[in-house]
Amino acid sequence: MISGSALHGSPLVQARNNPAFSLYLELLKRSLTNTLFETEPDANLAEEDAWRFVPEFKRHYMEGSAVSMLPLARLENIQQCVLEAIERDVPGDLIETGVWRGGATIFMRGILKALDIRDRDVWVADSFEGLPTPDPVKYPLEAKVYHGPVMKDAFQHLAASLELVKRNFAAYELLDEQVRFLKGWFKDTLPIAPIGRLAVIRLDGDTITNRPWTPSKTCMTSFRLADS
Repeated sequence: MISGSALHGSPLVQARNNPAFSLYLELLKRSLTNTLFETEPDANLAEEDAWRFVPEFKRHYMEGSAVSMLPLARLENIQQCVLEAIERDVPGDLIETGVWRGGATIFMRGILKALDIRDRDVWVADSFEGLPTPDPVKYPLEAKVYHGPVMKDAFQHLAASLELVKRNFAAYELLDEQVRFLKGWFKDTLPIAPIGRLAVIRLDGDTITNRPWTPSKTCMTSFRLADS
């Protein structure tokens, strides 16, 4: 591991090129996405094959062992942002709002752990109860999808309990005092969360009724990744 006090300039460049460091992150990404022995569902199927995506998605993620439903390309993006924030000495913690089984935040913590960085926390914000029920008057389309068979039966409203997410962190030996959980709806928890500054922010609010807040405790150089 590399000392947190020596993570500027060439030492971090050395970490990027360190085979053990690179191998750990690659194995972590593939384990979290259940792609060690399988391939991730293809969202870019030809029109005549598009019907296959939902059952493949359900099999791979909802019924499988994946801890993240992010494609590998998005975890790569998180990795690039976290490493660049460290390299450029952007102050602040890391956060994901909407974590499902915790995969992306486990990956964030894994990067910090591998580099022995002890002055940044990872914030894990979610209801841990699935998606909120949309207002059918304000958001009729979302309400229809929410109560439909795909979201209700196949995807189970993307619910994953706090206990399950903590268990997943523990399975990777990454559950410690640098992991901070925020349980509840974003509109209630995020405005009053005891967060200092944020260097990397991944926003993943799945419905209009539960959109994440606009962070104020960031730097001009912070990385913001939005997904919905």
